Amino acid sequence: MIDTKALKQKILQLAIQGKLVPQNPDDEPASVLLERIRAEKQRLIKEGKIKKDKSDPVIFKGDDNRHYEKIGSEVKDITDEIGFDLPAGWEYIRLSDIGELSGGFTPEKTELTDSNGIIPYFKVADMNTKGNEKYLIHTQSYLRHKPLKIFHKNSIVFPKNGGAVLTNKKRILITDSVVDLNTGVFTPSGLLNFDWTFILFSTIDFCQHYKGTALPTVNNKFIHSILFGLPPLAEQERIVKRVEELFAYIDTIDDNQAELEKLYDDLKKRVLDLAIQGKLVPQEPTDEPASDLLEKIRAEKKAKLGKKYVEGFIYKGDDNCYYEHIDGVAEDKSVEVP
Repeated sequence: MIDTKALKQKILQLAIQGKLVPQNPDDEPASVLLERIRAEKQRLIKEGKIKKDKSDPVIFKGDDNRHYEKIGSEVKDITDEIGFDLPAGWEYIRLSDIGELSGGFTPEKTELTDSNGIIPYFKVADMNTKGNEKYLIHTQSYLRHKPLKIFHKNSIVFPKNGGAVLTNKKRILITDSVVDLNTGVFTPSGLLNFDWTFILFSTIDFCQHYKGTALPTVNNKFIHSILFGLPPLAEQERIVKRVEELFAYIDTIDDNQAELEKLYDDLKKRVLDLAIQGKLVPQEPTDEPASDLLEKIRAEKKAKLGKKYVEGFIYKGDDNCYYEHIDGVAEDKSVEVP
């Protein structure tokens, strides 16, 4: 059987490395998109809508053909960190370049009162609810009293604390929501293709980026440090379309495999039925008949049980019907033979 889960992960890896669709030299380069994202970020910081990121890195290529990262006034060589090449028109980025990574919180009861509007509230356990395999839909709704820490629609949520971290689940908020303390949130820039952003985030393996054993906790600092490639916006759209096409094929394979497994189970049962009915292999007339074997079994059983042994056997009468004889029973009983 094909491991369709592993196949999907391979497709996602190819997608974020620029190996899934061809590049178009006429696309606006990712560097221009990145400048727009940075300008938008500065505007939101100025308006007080987001906090300034202390690291706020800028990655660039020097005249010596090596890659550098500038954080504030500090510049360091990161060439050795880069383990993959990017296609023309792409840019190296950190996650903090294209969005905001933060944690949820658990509202106090005083915040969940009966005035001033309703807001959805998700707990990390809601990711396990049937129907929430990609989008978080089923939830508790609370009436809010005072301002809450609200995460916007199209934010990506994931388990941040506890054993759920190791499940690697990622979900999408379909409306502005509150999430609990055990949930992490990545809110990408609205200038990106969101479906591409979800593809990118889906490739992060939280099992490699957590600390603690008794209570695993996602290490945001480590996740922030992962290097990614940013494609031009037009290529993001092509990537999303191609991934959707390939995933549709894989889902068809999944359905067919499930049907094949059912047919296999049915076939196995049928083979066993034929085997016990004597219809699986040809009979050999020189074989010792089963009646002789049965007599040997009865003799062995009688020797072991002694006086406790009860004689019993099934035979065919002169009327062509089958009967069961049990020692001590006045008359034999007819037996239905399937």
